[in-house]
Amino acid sequence: MSSLPEDIVDNILSRLPVKSILRFKCVCRKWCILFRNPKFIKMHLNHAIRMNNFNLLLTNDYVPQYSITKSYVYAIDNNVASSSSSSSSSSSSTSSSSSPFSDEAVEIDHPFTSDKCFTQIYGSCNGLVCIEPRQSVCIWNPSTKEYKQVPEIPIEFPSPAAEDAIGGYKTAYGFGFDHTIDDYKLLRIVGFVVGEVSEARVYTLGSNSWRSLGFIPYNFYDGRNSGLFINGLLYWIATRHGIGSEFSRVIVSFDICDETFHELPLPNNYLTEDFISGLGVWDGKLCVLGAHYEHHHRDHYDVWIMKDDLWRKHLTITAETGVYYSNLIQVFQNGHVLLLGFMTEENTDSLHVYDPKLERARNLEICGLPTDFEIETYIGTLVSLNSGTYVGKEQNIGSQKTRKRRRRLA
Repeated sequence: MSSLPEDIVDNILSRLPVKSILRFKCVCRKWCILFRNPKFIKMHLNHAIRMNNFNLLLTNDYVPQYSITKSYVYAIDNNVASSSSSSSSSSSSTSSSSSPFSDEAVEIDHPFTSDKCFTQIYGSCNGLVCIEPRQSVCIWNPSTKEYKQVPEIPIEFPSPAAEDAIGGYKTAYGFGFDHTIDDYKLLRIVGFVVGEVSEARVYTLGSNSWRSLGFIPYNFYDGRNSGLFINGLLYWIATRHGIGSEFSRVIVSFDICDETFHELPLPNNYLTEDFISGLGVWDGKLCVLGAHYEHHHRDHYDVWIMKDDLWRKHLTITAETGVYYSNLIQVFQNGHVLLLGFMTEENTDSLHVYDPKLERARNLEICGLPTDFEIETYIGTLVSLNSGTYVGKEQNIGSQKTRKRRRRLA
């Protein structure tokens, strides 16, 4: 490659997976410097976003009757070769042997791996993942293993009753990128079991500081723990109280740039017999997965997409026998849909791929999946947190400091 112009070499290298780039750092000093260059990191990020060869990150879900002995995080890598071949023909993509992912969920180290606690994932953006492996939130790049611990901030309660109530409060987070300041932000929303408001604060990665946004007129106590980030906006389903004891469910969005909240209605006003499974992303747009009940069973699911500020029903998914879909995770480039499900007979969470053309789904048989899990998608990038802290190297850094201290004393 020495005979090629530098810009062409850089372009070729920027299309490689992170694992390959990290190995190639040892090839020469020039490449080692290149891979730390912000311009190259952004070029690599843009290619990764365009390709959308996303990986899966899973945590063992919290089950109250079982004690937590270890915090587990699993990764399922995207199998680019299989993904490309699956898009070439519908018949091959529906076979059980064809999968866009590797056939094994591999346990990986993460911040505070050794702690005995329940780990939660609060979203991902540009290859960075917001994770809480204990009572402290971290921003983490699973590909480079770099992480940064977010400083803790106290909760402001709206009333003494909210502070003293049994069940107290529930914390939710949303993570995303503010392109106007070229920085990442973390939104924390605290919903209370008592009251009609939630407390909101925003953290900015570059300044490493929190700022209060006050109280917002929505209750997030029964909402999901993580916000869905799409095109500069974070989304949740929340509750808004009306006159008297009346309340309604709405979609609340947060503009991560101007830090304002907005409200969206649910599609078709979702009648009582309908059930919202979750929010998702379809072709870069907000979508809702809603279940319909027939004879007390979820017979089919509708996918609604927000287009031009209006909800439009895009797809109807026929439910598999004995499977409940709880969320639409992602859409592949070939139009297939990745769904999180629950298999009633096996009493386990599961992953399914739905083919809209053939109107049928198949279960992804992946070894090592935990029985109950939370899931998040992320792309492999070189995006740095500039923290200098890496998973698995904390102890080594401490040992080096101890050895240096001993040498000075000697």
